[in-house]
Amino acid sequence: MAQSLWDEFLMTERLELGQVRMSKEDIVAFASVFDPQPFHIDETAARSTVLGGLAASGWHTCAMVMNLLREAANEQSLDLYAAGAEDIIWSRPVRPGDTLTCQVKWSQAPPCTCHWQSRSAIVEAIDQQGQMVIRWRLDCLFRPFEGDGNFSCGACVLLRARPARASRRPVLHAIKQFDDICPGDEISLGSYTFTEERVETFARLVGLQNTYQIQVPRLPQAIASNVHPLHVTAAWMQCMVGYYEQEAAHLRRLGDPVPMLGPAAGVKHLRWHRPVRPGEKIAFRGWAERKIEVATLRGWGMLIVGAEGHDAAGNAVVSFYPQMLLERRVRSN
Repeated sequence: MAQSLWDEFLMTERLELGQVRMSKEDIVAFASVFDPQPFHIDETAARSTVLGGLAASGWHTCAMVMNLLREAANEQSLDLYAAGAEDIIWSRPVRPGDTLTCQVKWSQAPPCTCHWQSRSAIVEAIDQQGQMVIRWRLDCLFRPFEGDGNFSCGACVLLRARPARASRRPVLHAIKQFDDICPGDEISLGSYTFTEERVETFARLVGLQNTYQIQVPRLPQAIASNVHPLHVTAAWMQCMVGYYEQEAAHLRRLGDPVPMLGPAAGVKHLRWHRPVRPGEKIAFRGWAERKIEVATLRGWGMLIVGAEGHDAAGNAVVSFYPQMLLERRVRSN
């Protein structure tokens, strides 16, 4: 990577990435596979939800915006690796027909011992009305000016997980109303195999012509991957919603109330510990980290969820902390 390209791309105070339009067809198609909740897939049912209408999955929006950054880096032949994201905030619903204008503001990332150059990208997307719809910090690694930089995933502080803040204990049934959730309750969400067909489907649904690579081919084989990093988080969401649907059916058979899942407000400390290869099978888990009262939303509470994915050897490949709304047991008047 030439110093001049580094200066041009990373020292720019504000980098305009371009625009992306979110159509109803694309919103429903993505969510039908990865986030099939009523407010993402059913225009009529969405009107009676907390979002008040059809809206894009947050993971869909993230992927569309990240693609613009990838394209900008590839145009400069820069070797970029997405290590993780912090403080993803979905501040407003993205509606069908919205056009998002995206930009990046570069800042210093924590120093890294993996010998690659590190930068944080403050990524923002604004809709056609000038309203911020998403803001997040993407921690990126770039190949040094000379050589491969002896990249080691294990040595990179940007790839380290935040330890769980709840004492985790496995349970069989964890879909409960907000009031009945116990921090630490942990469930197995099942496994997801990243088949070539699924990789290609994700790429198509987020508007990529070819199999996604956030890294260009010159990256060392140790971190080369054809799986979109946000495909991994979307696969966790798919498994989460699938688990919820199974549990909802179980509760109905018992005659018990079924709590409604609300949309996620954001995500903390997302880390892709290593890339996932096509063909890999990843086992996903989730647990209740902590509960937050939401005075402005009657009948709902905010549940901080711990999320992880592990490979066949038991090594974590992804971890993050979604902030999800969950229906309360007793609605306020």
